[in-house]
Parts: sequence; C-alpha cells; structure tokens
Amino acid sequence: MKKHASTFRDRAYLAPILTLVYLGLISIPFSRLGVDGPYFAEGMKDLMKALFLLIAGITLYHESYPSLPFISGPFRRVGLCFFPFLFLGTSNLIFLAMAPQADKATSFAAGPFFFALLGVFLGAACEELCFRYLIEGLFLEKMKPGLAVLFSALIFGAAHLLNFFSGAGVGPTFAQAGYTTLLGLALGLSYAYSLNFWFVTLAHFLFNALNDVLFGAIYQGEWTSTFFWVNGVFAAVFCLYGAWIFFLLHRHEKNISSPKEKKQ
Repeated sequence: MKKHASTFRDRAYLAPILTLVYLGLISIPFSRLGVDGPYFAEGMKDLMKALFLLIAGITLYHESYPSLPFISGPFRRVGLCFFPFLFLGTSNLIFLAMAPQADKATSFAAGPFFFALLGVFLGAACEELCFRYLIEGLFLEKMKPGLAVLFSALIFGAAHLLNFFSGAGVGPTFAQAGYTTLLGLALGLSYAYSLNFWFVTLAHFLFNALNDVLFGAIYQGEWTSTFFWVNGVFAAVFCLYGAWIFFLLHRHEKNISSPKEKKQ
C-alpha cells in the first residue's frame, strides 16, 4: 500500500470523519434486532469498536500519521500526566462518600467480567484515538494547549449526548456529558503534555473499569460498605501514584535548571 503524506488540511477532514464513523458504528441499535441473549448487543458493539480500530489504523497508516510508541518524548514533557490519576482518586472518593449504602454484595462470573473489561478497553482506545490523538492533536497544531484541551473536552462531552437516543433519560444523559467533559479535561491535559496515546488510554480504561465494570459486576448496582472501602483503596493508590509522578517531574525539572543556575 502506497503511503500518502498528509497535510493539515487532510488531517482537518480526516479527524471529524473518523470520529463520526466511530460514533455511527457504536450507535447501531443492535438491541432492537430481537436476538435472544443478554450479551448480544454489547458483543456486537465491541465488535464495531474493534472494526473501527482496524479501519482507523489502515487509514492513518496510509495518511502517514505518526506512530504510537509506548514511550514518547523526554520525561520533562510528561508534565501533568499524573492528573488523570488524581482525577480518578478525588472523583471516586467524593462520589462514594455521597453514595447511599446497601446491605450486601453479590457475586459475579469471571467470563462476562473479562469481556466487559475488554469492551471498556476497546472503547477507551477508540475514544482516545478520536478525541485526543486526532481532534486534540489537530487543535494543538494551530492553538495554545489550554484552548486545544478545552475544545477537545467539550466535543468529547457533547458526543456523549448521543446516549439519549439509546434510551437514557434527559437527566442522566446531561449528567454523563458533564462528567465526561471533566474527564476529557483531565485526559486532554495529560495528552497535551505527554503526547502519549497509550498513557491516556490506560487512564481512561481505569476510570471506566473502576466506575462501571467493577461496580456493576461485583455489586450489580448496589452500594455497599465493602464497595466503598475497595474503591477508597483504589482511589488512594491512584492519588499516591499521581503525587509520586508529580514529585519525579518536579525533581527532574529542578535538576535540569540547576546546572544553568550554576553557570550564571
């Protein structure tokens, strides 16, 4: 396959087109096909996510987009990569502190839990590819990082308004759009400073896995004291991890500036 050197104009067309393709694929109403089985609709949606990643990968390769290395840029560019983990911790602690408590927990099956995690990872990868790598990356070429992060986060939150057409109520839909905008700000800051697609995908995956899959699988929507403490430990670990990354970053930048001060 012959690769094509893309221009900014090409990328300006490609970013929204691929994003709309993704939103269209996951909006297909598989639940209305009348197929029996509790996992058919979710399984088909996950298949659409995998299909999108294949389509996007081939397209981006053809357009000579930069590769997605696991480690990219010098450490000083990591900047606020700790922020998604700090956001994870504080948001869960506040959320859990305000949640009503239920009486007992319920067990879960390992198979459905694994496939639920797989679906969450595919969704995180698709959304980070669209909203951070493509859209925010496009904004970063033409505007200040703060504006690029803000606009990409607003688009990310607005995209979740489509959940209204899948049967969600008006209130839950706007609530989800609100907190996904906040999550988009955290992930957007991380990507703007690190330019590492895999880091923000991991942070996004952990956020969704902790808030949706773990809660739904173990407790089936019931708040329990055990759930509170389990998530409290997770949140504390993420906060400590974020503080550690921030400490390393501060020490590294201090070491860089020290030699310059000595020469003066």
